[in-house]
Amino acid sequence: SESQGQCAIFSMDELTQVLGTKFTKATPEANACAYKGDAPREWVRIEALWHGGKNLVKERSDAYAGLHQSMVNQHYSKAEIEAHAFPIEPYAGVGDEAFVNLWNAVIARKGDAGITMDLRYYRDSPETTKLLVNAALSRLAGE
Repeated sequence: SESQGQCAIFSMDELTQVLGTKFTKATPEANACAYKGDAPREWVRIEALWHGGKNLVKERSDAYAGLHQSMVNQHYSKAEIEAHAFPIEPYAGVGDEAFVNLWNAVIARKGDAGITMDLRYYRDSPETTKLLVNAALSRLAGE
């Protein structure tokens, strides 16, 4: 629940088991939680919203639509637009609506619960990313 705070979304043992990194610290921040291992690149940051997820994702949706429309306005072909690597793209299979950026930070919502999950050092498995984000969303939505 919101009263338990950001770091209650996952236990360090859960993240250790799923990601294969031994997480040893969960550091609460004002609006997030940073889970860390002992090495420099062993971290995951989660920013959760129990309310306001629709607005969080709408910002990304609007940005993506603007980038896409800009290419249309510049007369790029449909094939060129589809092949273009946008800095943020829709992410199917996650929550009700989701976007992922180039460094594997996912912005997603389920109902009005939202999450930004930075998994930049765990890019090797889209399935694992989707599993973690969907689990967090389900917990935020109270399922």
